[in-house]
Amino acid sequence: MAILVFNLEKEAWSVMALPDETKSKCRYWNVELREIQGLLSFSCHIPEKCIEIWMLRDYANKVWSKDFVIDVTLLGGRRNSGASIYFVFPLEVMTDGRILLQVHNGNGCRWFYFDPRDGRIQLAHIKGFLTTIYAENLVPVLGF
Repeated sequence: MAILVFNLEKEAWSVMALPDETKSKCRYWNVELREIQGLLSFSCHIPEKCIEIWMLRDYANKVWSKDFVIDVTLLGGRRNSGASIYFVFPLEVMTDGRILLQVHNGNGCRWFYFDPRDGRIQLAHIKGFLTTIYAENLVPVLGF
């Protein structure tokens, strides 16, 4: 897995590698690119274990830092035929430092807050809040 990057100034494509540590853990169906705190973030959901959130700290030198590790077993996931029935994605880091998580399962979506200070997860009481998984800058490219 890698990120396909288009440089508008040079009008050229390049490939940016994801953190080496994630290559053996992450699969294409449980990763997400998103902007968090003004930085490109890469989240890797390792089913039945955790979510790792990596931030691109230095674009020019392609420096990633693993900023958060969230224990998803605290969400009470269930197993069904040997596979997770939920996917967890970070949406945003709140001003108080908690991370808003979106959890997809067989019954739809729920939202939780994860507090990295004490490792607790708490249900977010949000009504009428729907999100979709999207990427603002992905462009389909023939041959990829």
